[in-house]
Amino acid sequence: TPTLGICVGMQMLSTNGLEFGNHKGLNIIAGTVRRLKTDLKVPHMGWNVVSVQKPHPVLSAIDGEDVYFVHSFVFDVANDDHVLACCDYGEKFTAVVGKNTRIATQFHPEKSQRVGVPEAIFSNSADRMSALKLSIHAPYAPTPGNTNLSADKICSGVVISRVLPPDFSMALVT
Repeated sequence: TPTLGICVGMQMLSTNGLEFGNHKGLNIIAGTVRRLKTDLKVPHMGWNVVSVQKPHPVLSAIDGEDVYFVHSFVFDVANDDHVLACCDYGEKFTAVVGKNTRIATQFHPEKSQRVGVPEAIFSNSADRMSALKLSIHAPYAPTPGNTNLSADKICSGVVISRVLPPDFSMALVT
């Protein structure tokens, strides 16, 4: 199933994480999550420029753009082929990973205004993948006829479904 992980959702894809001990991740993308090494203030909270390292349809609108981060830990990815974008905050770190049908961001698309709003990210992907429809299913899903979903209502448990073939779906893990 195509999956989009956001922030901790990205970190969960790792082999292991070192926050409050050594804990196993889902091991979908090999690597370790560790504390950000910088002389700058941690947690890293605020806007920072993303540099795309490998082209991906979902990332076509973010190269060189500012997106919003809130994190203290970074994902050291074992295979550079899975690093799609990076950022620098006193040290260069992975901002976006991808493998097969899974992609994940360290930044928060739902807080990144025009560059990162989920509708924009998904429409970039949808155009290239010939998707026919995007629907959002969440604890705070919009009511029929009201498609406004504010950033504060995009939270854990959001599932995004696209109609490509009927069994195609995308899970959003935050």
